Amino acid sequence: MNRDSSFPSAAGVTGAGQRLFPLLALLSGLCGIAYEVLLGRFLHNLLGDQFAVSAAILMAFVLGMGLGALIAHWLWRWLWLIEGLIGLFAVVLVALAAPLEDALRVLYQYLGPGRGVDLLFSVVLLALPTLLIGCGIPLFAGYYQRLRGGRFATTYALYHLGAALTVLAVEYLLVRTWGLTAAIHGVAAVNGLVAVTLLLFYRPVGRAGPPVMERLVLPRRLLLALFCGSLASALFQLLMVQMAGFLFGPFRETFALVLALVFFGLAIGPLLTLGGNLGLGRALLLAVLGLLALLGGLEPVAQLYAGLYPLAEDWLIGIAGLKLLMLILLMGVPAVAFGALIPALLNSMDGGSLPPLFPSADRDATCTVARQGHVARDSGRLLFLSSLANGLGFLLLSLFLYQRLAHGEILLLAGALLVAGWLLVQRVTPIRGMMALGLLVLLWLHWARAWPESMLYLGHTVFRSTERLQEARDEFRHFLPFKGRRDVVSITRFKDQSYFFFNGYRSIPLSDATEVMVGALAGLLAPRTNQAVVLGLGTGKTASAVARLFDHTDVVEINPVMLGMQEFLQGHNLNLARQTRVAYHMTDGMLFLKGCRQPRDLILNTVTTPLYFSAAKLYTVDFLRDVQRCLAPDGVYMTWVDFRVGEAGLAIILKSLAQVFPHQWLAVLNTHYYLLFGSMGPLGMPDPQRVVRNADLAGFFQNRIGILPEWLPYALANLEPQAYVAQRVDVPVNTLDHPVLEFAITREEAGQFHRYRDWLGERLELPALARALGGPFAWNSHEMHLFMTEQLGRNNPFTKRVRAVMMADGESAAAFLEARLQATAALARRIDTPASHQDWGRTLMHEERWAQAIEVFQEIHRRWPARRGVHYQWGRCLAELGYQEGAMAEYRRELALNTRHRNALYRLGMAELSRGLVAEGTAHVERAWRLDD
Repeated sequence: MNRDSSFPSAAGVTGAGQRLFPLLALLSGLCGIAYEVLLGRFLHNLLGDQFAVSAAILMAFVLGMGLGALIAHWLWRWLWLIEGLIGLFAVVLVALAAPLEDALRVLYQYLGPGRGVDLLFSVVLLALPTLLIGCGIPLFAGYYQRLRGGRFATTYALYHLGAALTVLAVEYLLVRTWGLTAAIHGVAAVNGLVAVTLLLFYRPVGRAGPPVMERLVLPRRLLLALFCGSLASALFQLLMVQMAGFLFGPFRETFALVLALVFFGLAIGPLLTLGGNLGLGRALLLAVLGLLALLGGLEPVAQLYAGLYPLAEDWLIGIAGLKLLMLILLMGVPAVAFGALIPALLNSMDGGSLPPLFPSADRDATCTVARQGHVARDSGRLLFLSSLANGLGFLLLSLFLYQRLAHGEILLLAGALLVAGWLLVQRVTPIRGMMALGLLVLLWLHWARAWPESMLYLGHTVFRSTERLQEARDEFRHFLPFKGRRDVVSITRFKDQSYFFFNGYRSIPLSDATEVMVGALAGLLAPRTNQAVVLGLGTGKTASAVARLFDHTDVVEINPVMLGMQEFLQGHNLNLARQTRVAYHMTDGMLFLKGCRQPRDLILNTVTTPLYFSAAKLYTVDFLRDVQRCLAPDGVYMTWVDFRVGEAGLAIILKSLAQVFPHQWLAVLNTHYYLLFGSMGPLGMPDPQRVVRNADLAGFFQNRIGILPEWLPYALANLEPQAYVAQRVDVPVNTLDHPVLEFAITREEAGQFHRYRDWLGERLELPALARALGGPFAWNSHEMHLFMTEQLGRNNPFTKRVRAVMMADGESAAAFLEARLQATAALARRIDTPASHQDWGRTLMHEERWAQAIEVFQEIHRRWPARRGVHYQWGRCLAELGYQEGAMAEYRRELALNTRHRNALYRLGMAELSRGLVAEGTAHVERAWRLDD
C-alpha cells in the first residue's frame, strides 16, 4: 500500500529503526500473553484452582485488555512507559508473594475460604497490568502506521505470533527450566528491553502524536456482526479447551496447545486480509465452514490420532507435535477465520476495498473508506467491542450453556451466531435469508449424522492406539453426565462395569472397594478419632469410611458437581449422603488448609492422580507445610500414589514428603494403589480394632470384598519408604515455584515404576512390621500372605516375597501350603458368603485338590443353588478326575443358569467332540468363539 501524504515519517527515526519496529511488536505480544499464563499460574498457586479464581483471571484479562485498547490512543506518547510498567508490576507482584500469602492466611482463618476474598484479590492484582497490556496492540499499530504506513493487520499478526510462541515456550521451556519466579523475571526483562528501546529510539513518534482524523462511524449492523462473530469465537475456543482434554488428557500441556493454536489463528488470519479480498462477511463464512468440518471430522481425526500415537509416544516433542497437528485439523480453519475478523473490518479503514460476497450488496457492506484512519483509536474501539463479546461468551458458556447443552449443541449455537453475523454483513434479503437457512440446515445435518458425542466420554487413554479405541467403542454402553460450570463428571458404562469419568479422565470402576480401604486404613493410624479432613470427595467412598470412624469429618471438594452426584452413588459409598458427622466445603484444598484454625488428627489427600489437572500442587513442599500446620503434633497425613507417575515421579514425591515429615510408612492396597503416611513423630497403630468394632465397615469388608477387617494392617509394606531417595542428589524437590513433578510424570508416566516396587519387595521385613504394629495386633504371617494374595494376586512380587521370607525362616513348602489352605478355609467359614466359599474352592483347584474342591462346590450348590460359576468349576474338577460324563452334566447345568458362559460352552463342546458328538460339539464351540468376538 502506498503511504498517504497525510502520514509523514516521524523525524529522527532511522530506516533501521523502522525495520526494527515489527520485532518490538513481536516481543511485546510475547510478553503480554506470557503474563496471562504466568500470572495465572501465580494466582492459582496463591488463591487455588477454584472456578471463581479462573473466572476472575480470564475476565480480568478479557475486559482489562479491552478497556486498555479503548483508551490506548489517549496514551499515545507513553508507549515506552506502558511497556516498562507492565514488567515492573510483574516483578513487584512476585516479590510480594510471601506477604500476600500471609495476609490471605489471616483472612481465611477469620472469614473462611471463599467469601469473595479470592475474587477481590484476583481483580485488584490484575486490573492495572491487564489494562496496560491492552494498550499494546492499538499503540504498536498506530506507531507502525506512522513509521512505515503499515496496516493494523500486520501489527495484529506479529503481536499474536509472539503470543503463540510464548504459550509454547512457557509450558515447554521457561517454567520447566527456570521455575515460575525466574520465568516472570525473564519476561519482565524483555518488557524492560522493549521499553528502553522505545524510549531511546522512538520518542519522535510519540511526540508527533497520532494523525488528526475524523471519527470513523461504522454501520451498527457491522458492529453487531463483529459482536456475533466474537461471541461465537469465545464459545468455540473455550469448548475446544474442554474437548481437547477429553481427547488428549486434562493436562496443562493440552490447554497450552489449544491456546497456542488460537493465537496462531490470530496471527495468520490478519495476513489473509492484506490482499483486500477477505472481508468480514467472508471471514464469518469461513468460520462456518470450519465448524462444519469440525462437526463432521471429529471421529476420523480421533481415529487418525489413535493410529499415529504409537509412533510418537516415546518422544515428548513427537507427542506435542502430533497433538498440535490434530488440533490444526480440528480447529485450524475456524481459528484463522476468527483471527481475521477485526483486521478484515479495519482493512477498509486503511483504504482497501472489501468486495461483498454478492455484487448486489450495498456500498455500506464493503465499508470502503478511501482514506487512512486513526488506527490506534479505531482498532481500540473494535478490540474493546470484541473483548466485551468474548467476556459475554465466557459467562454464557460457564454459567448457563455448558450445564444444559451437549458439546455438539454448543457448536451448533456458535455456527448460528456466525450465520447471523454473515447475514448482517450482507444485508437481509429473501435470497440471502434462504442461503442462511441452508447453512443452518447443513450445520444441523452434520451434527445429527456425524457428531460422536459419546466418543468424548471414553477416556483419553483409549485414543492411544487403534486397538484400544475400537475395544472401548465395542464395550461402551451409555453415559450419565453431570455438568458444572467448567467440568463434566459422568458415570460411564462399559460392558460389565461402570466407571467414574472426570473431564477426560476415566477413573477406577465404581464397584472397586479400594477407596473404602484407604479411609479405613488411614483411620487405624490416626492417634485419635476426633477431627479428620478428607481432601477430594470423588465417589465419596474414602470420606464415608473416615466419617464412620471419626467424630467429625471435613470433606473438601473443589467441584460442586461432585456433591450433587452423591445421591446417585449411595449404593457405592456406604450412603455418605445420609451421614450426619460430615461437613462439606466447596473450595480448593490449599485454601482450606491455609484457613485451618484447629488441629486435626488425620488429613487425607484423595484428590485425583497428579497426572491430571492441577493435582500435582498437592505434592509440593509448600502444600505439605500447610498440612503440617493444620495437623496436631502427633497427627497423621496420608496421600495416595498412582503407579502411573513412574519411578521419577515417585522419587520426587518421596523427596518432597521427607522435607516436611521425617517419619513415613508405606502401604500397598493393590498392584496400582500405594499409600504414603507421614507424621512429625513416630507412626503407630494405637487401636487395631477400630474398623472391627464398626459394624457397617466390618460388614462391608466381609460381605463386599471378602476379607476380614482385622487384616487391614497387613497392607503395611515398608517403614522407611523415603530411604529410596535419601542419598540421591539427582532427585529434585517439588515446589509451587518449580513444579518439577508435573513435568516429570508427563515424560515418563508408568515407565520404570517396577524399580521401586522391586526395591520395596527386597526390603520387606516381616518381624519389623510386626513390631511396628505393636502388641495389640495379633500378627500372623499366613494371614498376611493370604491378604496379599487376595489383594495383589499370588504372583505379585510382594506376595512372593512374604512366602520367601517365611521359607527362609525354616518353614517347609508342605507346611506352608497346608497352613495357607487352612487359613483360606477359615476365612471362607468366617465370612460365610458364596463368594468366599467359591474362592476357597478355586484355591483348592489351584493346588489340584480336586476332590476337596468338589466338596466345597457341592456345599455352595446346596446353600446357594442359583450361584453362577459353581457348576462350571465343579465340572472342571470332575474332568480332571476323569469323569467326563459328570463334567458335561455340570457344564449343562451351568449353561442353564448362564447361557453366555463362554468357558462352559467351549469345554462342553470339546468334551462332546471327544465323545463323537460332532454336530453338538461344533455348535457349542462356534458359539463360544462368537461370544469371545
